Amino acid sequence: MKASVIVPAYNEGKRIAALLSRMPRGYEVVVVDDGSADNTAEEAQRCRAKVVRLPKNMGKANACLEGMRHSTHEYCVFIDGDGQHRPEDIPRIISALQSADIVIGSRNMKTVPLHRRLANWYASKAASFATGRHFPDVLSGFRGVRKSPFSNLTFKKSGYFFESEMAIEAAKHGLSVSSVPVNVTYEYGARMGVVKGLEIAAWLFAKCVEKLFA
Repeated sequence: MKASVIVPAYNEGKRIAALLSRMPRGYEVVVVDDGSADNTAEEAQRCRAKVVRLPKNMGKANACLEGMRHSTHEYCVFIDGDGQHRPEDIPRIISALQSADIVIGSRNMKTVPLHRRLANWYASKAASFATGRHFPDVLSGFRGVRKSPFSNLTFKKSGYFFESEMAIEAAKHGLSVSSVPVNVTYEYGARMGVVKGLEIAAWLFAKCVEKLFA
């Protein structure tokens, strides 16, 4: 099945080649170099990926959306460039897109560090309450979308708000959302820091308050 795999990457020159070398064959791979100061773009080009270079660091949300604009297929998968996700799980996400507008890769929380597990528990509960939907892993960056319905969503936030705002917008526009299990490793750590996590938590709390007084 034809699909585009979009990889937002910021200073991932040491890891991007290892990730791209494991990509299943037959997919268009679009690497968005989000204003990196290292050789991320050169490494991605060496692996024969389509490379989009942003003039400065614009954050994950902008990188993902820019990658989608440069993609050529209806089915698109977002996968982080830091190697925490397994490219071998991409076909599972694409298969699930045949019956859903958005498919979220749901991580096995037993393998996730405790502080991230707690943050995701809160975020998933808040997003589920605010939307009336069930999101078991709302912060997962490994997910697939169908481009046509997805293009109707409006994103006002930036950076790592991308996943949470996607859930809110999907519910608002009536898009169908499902989840599939995926594997994850935190061997190299993760990009989203504590402060950014707290900002997302506060934003989701505000969405819950809006729901209460709507």
